[in-house]
Amino acid sequence: MPASETEIKEKITNLRIFYKRMQWEKICLLILSLLPPKKLASRMFIYNKMRAWHLIKPKSKNLLKYIAPTLSTLHQKGLIEKRNLGKLNTWEFKTFCRKNVVGEIIEKPEKKRTQSVFRLPLDGEKIRINKGYSKIYKRMLSKNHP
Repeated sequence: MPASETEIKEKITNLRIFYKRMQWEKICLLILSLLPPKKLASRMFIYNKMRAWHLIKPKSKNLLKYIAPTLSTLHQKGLIEKRNLGKLNTWEFKTFCRKNVVGEIIEKPEKKRTQSVFRLPLDGEKIRINKGYSKIYKRMLSKNHP
């Protein structure tokens, strides 16, 4: 059950993590926990929440370059689901976004870049991740790395 926005904001402000990447990961996971089940969030949704809660400077657009790799890493670890909407045609893209996506979405993306949306998995749901990465990740877990 998702917690309220004030509880999530309080958890984020109390985070004291010295490893920056881990801090970005925890913040992204907490913000994604605000979504209703089966809804997806754009990168801009996460970025706008961080700006609204004054976790980042309001005029700093440069932090999008940190949010995108963080979300990609979380997907590779199997913690969130990532959907690429670049393959949909324009009509499918607009209807899918209207029904399922929370946050600002770029119009139909050009072929050079992709529009991805993210969500936390439902209980018991398996997430498809890159097989090569999952083998490395499982091997790392089996050796009891900290």
